[in-house]
Amino acid sequence: MRRSVLLALALSACLPLPAIAADLDFDLPAGPMTDLLPALAAQAGITVQADAALLRGLRSGGVTGRLSASEALSRWLEGTGLTATQPSPGLFVLIRAQALPPGAAPPRLASAAEVGTVLPVVRVVATRDEAPPAAGAATRSGAAALDTPQALTTVDRALIDAVGALRLNDVLDHVPGVSRQNDFGGTWDNIALRGFAGHEDTGMSLLRNGMAGNRGYNAPRDSANVERFEFLRGPMGALYGASEPGGTLNVVTRQAPLPGEALPARSIEARAGSWNAKRLALDLGGRLDDATALRLNAAAEDNDSFREHVRTRRELLAPALAWQPAAGTTLRYDGEWLRQRAPLDRGVVAVGGQLGKVPISRFYGEPGDGDITLVNQTHQLRLAQRLPDGWSINAGLMARRGTMNGDSSYGHAYGAGLESLDRDGWLWRQRRRREFASSDQAVQVDLLGTLRAGGLVHRMLFGVEGFRFSLAQRMQRTPSAQWAGYGIDVFQPVYHGSPLPEPQDFLSTTERQRGLAWYLQDELALAPEWRLLIGLRGDRFEQQVHDRLADLTRAQTVRAATPRFGLTWRPAAGWAAYASYGASFRPNIGVDVTGQAFEPERGSAREAGLKWQPPDGRVSAAVAAFDIVKRQVLVTDPEHPDFSIAAARAHSRGLEAELQGEIAPGWRSVAAAAWLQRALPQFPRLSGSLLLLHDQPLGDGQLTLGGGVTHVGPRTGDSGTPQLPSYTTARLIAQWQQPPGLHLSLQIDNLFNRTWYASAYNNAWVSPGAPRRFSLAARQDF
Repeated sequence: MRRSVLLALALSACLPLPAIAADLDFDLPAGPMTDLLPALAAQAGITVQADAALLRGLRSGGVTGRLSASEALSRWLEGTGLTATQPSPGLFVLIRAQALPPGAAPPRLASAAEVGTVLPVVRVVATRDEAPPAAGAATRSGAAALDTPQALTTVDRALIDAVGALRLNDVLDHVPGVSRQNDFGGTWDNIALRGFAGHEDTGMSLLRNGMAGNRGYNAPRDSANVERFEFLRGPMGALYGASEPGGTLNVVTRQAPLPGEALPARSIEARAGSWNAKRLALDLGGRLDDATALRLNAAAEDNDSFREHVRTRRELLAPALAWQPAAGTTLRYDGEWLRQRAPLDRGVVAVGGQLGKVPISRFYGEPGDGDITLVNQTHQLRLAQRLPDGWSINAGLMARRGTMNGDSSYGHAYGAGLESLDRDGWLWRQRRRREFASSDQAVQVDLLGTLRAGGLVHRMLFGVEGFRFSLAQRMQRTPSAQWAGYGIDVFQPVYHGSPLPEPQDFLSTTERQRGLAWYLQDELALAPEWRLLIGLRGDRFEQQVHDRLADLTRAQTVRAATPRFGLTWRPAAGWAAYASYGASFRPNIGVDVTGQAFEPERGSAREAGLKWQPPDGRVSAAVAAFDIVKRQVLVTDPEHPDFSIAAARAHSRGLEAELQGEIAPGWRSVAAAAWLQRALPQFPRLSGSLLLLHDQPLGDGQLTLGGGVTHVGPRTGDSGTPQLPSYTTARLIAQWQQPPGLHLSLQIDNLFNRTWYASAYNNAWVSPGAPRRFSLAARQDF
């Protein structure tokens, strides 16, 4: 019986027709056609259909050079006895050359019922106006992951759904070199990459669709509007400016589909779980006409917790619009409104520096404080314009607003307060009131194209970027003389009740930041198997902080140049070895004892690695070694303990390895491991995870069974105490898919009910991990 295969590779995400007509750079080795056809279609941004029997045993001589998609396909087929028909723009069907009489229509592809067993669908997204998922925001040029001299990990929508991830935190176990950090009682996202964390009061460096998306205070990212998370490990200062040398995270939101793109399934999902967790999510939309499409993602959630007196409620609305008014022009709008209401939960305490002396459910805030409410609004407008000779302009505008308001009470464990906790189990507490509001506007323009000079092909990126950010903060705090009396017994807590102590003005500032930057990047094809990447960015950062209580204004201007170099060697199809160097900077906020602004932090990193990604794209693996140094880190001034100096040096060195994809028919795996040979003590030396899923047909549906294990080694809190023990947790996953679009899933996390601690800042702020929990979800696609 004939067996057929559909090799479907998406058109350019924004502009299918210009993408097909424009010349592109091809570099395909000779080899079996069944292995290399997906790679050809991915580089060309086209869809190719062929009968598997037609390709069996045939070899192609390869394709190199700058060609149109149709020219590349024709050259690839030379000498094979095959030709290609084009029944619709962007779709090519391979047939025998003698089988198509002049003027005849292309043969109809047989259905699954007619041909029996159909090989699995292989889908590779190859966009030209936006970076493809394979390389993402790492180069912003559409380069393939194998050509990028950097460790990259993409957590796509399939993995997000497979592990039932609702937040960014839920996918971190599957990315090597990532560790959880102080998240301000669950108020924002904060992670460390390769032993370097973001700012303790604002969190990590984060991008949203390639633009800075973390200035101000932002509630934890919700997965309902996420297409994928791109973890760009290593310095990204040459493209994105101020950031940590360990890496950057890019969040790619769900898009409205343009003509030529597959329509996303409209869906409704309901979820329930332990501790009275409830959630409803919607994904709706479609095309309005041949040039316009809409999409709306929405979610509402109401969860209790294993933590006493802690309840989280959140609502999200995320509209998206795609419009292609003319060939070569694409306009996209992406919006998001997110509100989260939850108490500020600082976790449990370590009495005498020891964990486990109090239950992980114990809450040491004050129930009468109510919630901390965060509201974030984001509007992003992106234009992609095709230019002659294969050049393009990509421009983006972003406007964001955020507020953070509410009262909170939490422990104080320094000096006499720490002595009280260790001696008597009496936790001093302070009460604070926050009224924060931020506004952020940014613009970004890229010019992308290919130049030929000196006998070499240069893929060039020229860009400029600017932003304006303001943050108004008013904080009130109870006087320190009241902290002991407002304390709580950690072993037998009795809450204060009404009336609560009234806080007094403690901080009132208005901060304004402005930034302007330019950046250049050149990707050179030195030879068919060698690629060189060179990048440089120049930043000018201005900051002005007005202290309204003291009527004092401080200002600083920081200039920085951050380079990047990388060399990639492609010795064989699907293999790449690379070495790279990159730099980073991040302004140090505040002034020293003399009133002078601090020098910015400076980072530098060296990296070498090996990647493997077979042409069929079903599996990928990588290993990387890195050595990173950061200088001018703020530490306490030994002569003036109330002030800081920029004098410390942090060093991180280690290895990472990962594997993703279909390791055998019906078996999928995601494995990640990291070893930090040298790092600050707050980061685990050894961490890793393994997720294994088995798909098997059952009736007219599909059953997926699997499980995973996660291990994190010992480490300390951010301040050096307490000592957090290592932990190993396990999970079970069962999923059922029933045509036409019903999905059911059951998941059990922390299967063996281990006690574990996710992170800590000091002895009074320790975040415990959740005990055993289950979740049940049902989704209907339509």
